[in-house]
Amino acid sequence: MQLFKLIPKIHFIDKTFVFLVLFASLFPNLNDIDNVSIRWFLISLCSTTYFFFNKRSINKYVIFFLIALIVPICFIDNNIEQYLLSYSKISLTIITLNFLVHSLRSVKNPILFVSRLFIFSLIIENLYLFIDFLLNPETFTGISMNRNISSFSIILKLPLILYHIFCIELSKSKKWILTIVQLTSIISVIILQSRLAIVLLILIYIYTFFRPSINRKKLIVPILSIVTTLILILNTSNSILNSKTFLPINFFSDTSLSQRLEYLSNALILFKEKPLLGHGLGSWKVESLRFTDYSATNTIVPYYVHNDIMQFSVELGTLGLIVFILFFVFLIKETVNSSYRIHLKHFLLLGIFIFLIDSSFNFPFHRPQELMPFLLIAALVFKDNNINPVKYRLKKLTNIPLFLLLFISVLLSFREHKSLIDQRKLFNDYYSKSYTISTSDLANVNYKFPSLASNTIPISTLLARYFVEEKKLEEAQTLLSFSKKVNSYDVLTKQLQLQLELKSNNFINALKVSRELFDIDEQNIEYADIYYSIAAFLKLNQVFELSDIIYKNFNIELRLDHRKQLLS
Repeated sequence: MQLFKLIPKIHFIDKTFVFLVLFASLFPNLNDIDNVSIRWFLISLCSTTYFFFNKRSINKYVIFFLIALIVPICFIDNNIEQYLLSYSKISLTIITLNFLVHSLRSVKNPILFVSRLFIFSLIIENLYLFIDFLLNPETFTGISMNRNISSFSIILKLPLILYHIFCIELSKSKKWILTIVQLTSIISVIILQSRLAIVLLILIYIYTFFRPSINRKKLIVPILSIVTTLILILNTSNSILNSKTFLPINFFSDTSLSQRLEYLSNALILFKEKPLLGHGLGSWKVESLRFTDYSATNTIVPYYVHNDIMQFSVELGTLGLIVFILFFVFLIKETVNSSYRIHLKHFLLLGIFIFLIDSSFNFPFHRPQELMPFLLIAALVFKDNNINPVKYRLKKLTNIPLFLLLFISVLLSFREHKSLIDQRKLFNDYYSKSYTISTSDLANVNYKFPSLASNTIPISTLLARYFVEEKKLEEAQTLLSFSKKVNSYDVLTKQLQLQLELKSNNFINALKVSRELFDIDEQNIEYADIYYSIAAFLKLNQVFELSDIIYKNFNIELRLDHRKQLLS
């Protein structure tokens, strides 16, 4: 099989672009906290370069989507920065899909070409996983830094591989290569233990089994490999491998499922607040914090709804929901009406179905490793579409905003990547309760764009820690004032503000902040102790007699001790 013969002389730019976009989504993190930002950066760089070397007319539907998604920004009061960050990624996604469609139109056999890319990608992903598993048996995650993402990156590519195995006549050498890729992919998905991915893996082979004109003898080995690997996983002594229970009786008691249901419930509340245009792109990570229970022992910050449909609905309202649904309705319709063979249509629909299920439980639209394979599947569908591009006289007008959007995507994704490198150092100090970075080095950290760290803590708050510690109170106050504007729900910001007020002897303000902290976590005895101590020091008798806070505090003895201190 000519596996590596991917870039013939003709249409070199088109094939190179497709190749680079797919493999940019597998790029390592380069010392930042996550690998997402560097991947977005490389994809934006690829699309911008392709735009210069091979200027194509833009599809009129692309213009519609870009305009539809930018309109709500006019009605957003805050979170403009988060809106721009999210919009740049969505616009990049739409433009990249448009370029992929044009690129595949130039390829002689696009199905074979994309299949070869998927095979090459799966070889890399599976090999990486096996090495990672052997070297790090307790912490392995695959080529992504998340097991779910690694699993779905593999399973999204599998239907196109199965199409070639079961529906195409192949030489003996090609059969061996595809069989090895298929079996290693099955083992990889099961080892990663994403339960949803495993269920979908089983459903894929059940679906294939009942397809007409399928040689079912070819299914014996993959089905045996699924059963055997599952049995080995369930009986292994490895604490990581058997950490999840696949029995149906335990499914509804699973904490990850209950968390997702809770996120969905919170998302519905936010959607009802602003049903028309939503809270703004990127707003979920901040707005969802109002539902966080800080008294819980294991507080988890919900960065995503774990349901792309609901996330778009919360952030873009009914408009976002309609755009999302229209895209998939159009994609499925085009797949059904395409000129492809019936077997190929079904396997393409299978890939779309997998992505839709993934979107219902995870957030693949925010992860290039899952998104780029899906865009290639969509591009294979749309390449035969006869929708006319914009008129020639409008082409030059559309090229200017198109270039600006691509340039902004490059700039913002690079700044985000650089910020994540700085955040690694800041978080190392934060979690170890140390202060190893000098304030002079902190001056080089950009805290205004992006303003929120990967865990939604304002970067300015992480910087303020050092200034509070060194009693540079004016600098700390400036940073904390900025923090309140970008995330008014952040607890660390309030904690540092309390320290700042106490060190500045601003006890009235300190009383107010300590009350805010106590309202957030009513079971926190430290917040209550500070609140009552300040009230006693200021001899505010009404705090003990009239404030409803005394009825919330479970520690009656603590309150009485402060009451005695006040009276004395």
